[in-house]
Amino acid sequence: MLYEYRDVFRVSFGSDSPVRVEPLRVRLREGAASVRINARRYPPTHMEYLDQHVQELLDNGFAYVNPSSRWATPSRIIPKNEPDTFRMTVDLRAVNERTDPIQWHMPMLDSALGLLEGSSCYFSLDWFRGYWQLPLHVDSQEMFSIMTHRGIITPTRVLMGGMDAVAYCQHVVEAVFRPMLYHGVSAWLDDILGYAANPVNVLEALERVLAACKSFGLKLHPGKCRFFSEKLSGAEKLGAEAVFATALRELKVSLPCPTRRQQANCSS
Repeated sequence: MLYEYRDVFRVSFGSDSPVRVEPLRVRLREGAASVRINARRYPPTHMEYLDQHVQELLDNGFAYVNPSSRWATPSRIIPKNEPDTFRMTVDLRAVNERTDPIQWHMPMLDSALGLLEGSSCYFSLDWFRGYWQLPLHVDSQEMFSIMTHRGIITPTRVLMGGMDAVAYCQHVVEAVFRPMLYHGVSAWLDDILGYAANPVNVLEALERVLAACKSFGLKLHPGKCRFFSEKLSGAEKLGAEAVFATALRELKVSLPCPTRRQQANCSS
């Protein structure tokens, strides 16, 4: 089965097309003005990393050089756990303030966990570079333009941290896996959990998930997947309890700070 669906897996960036779904189209609030910033100073190690990372994005069609952009948001380089490795983040707070957010629903934690009752076989899957697989509508690309030490690039894919990014990602999950969700498969953003009462059924669910990934062009990271287990390990519980608990945390982060006691009670 895994050999048949080998093209579903990736361990590095490639020139793959985005997931075959309607692209995210962001709507700005009425009267919103473009975001403008000055270039930042970066230490040599950060510039070296940016050169490599930005070129990788350009080479694979995830971004393009845009010297005429009216928008620009700052890029921030943060260290990863491994020594001398970095990650590029983008400060989208100003863009988010100008965004009219889309509506979305969040999976109910208690209902989702209740579906696992009676299960004894599982699999857990993780997307490869989740948000970089999601298409951004051409009309919404310029507002997410990124200022680097070499100029401005404009992404063609959804950026993590955008006001609509989480909601849109979950909409994509619903589109790709709709026929099987809550019937042997649960998914929150880029984490997928399969469950069944016996090995035959769980492997059938796994094949349905892989077939859906192939159909929509969704890529998975093989190093972060566990294709069969008879118990939920700590990592796999991320696909159950923590996956849906993360939904609560991310939703609360997006809520404005309450100014009245009544608002605080509604937000808790």
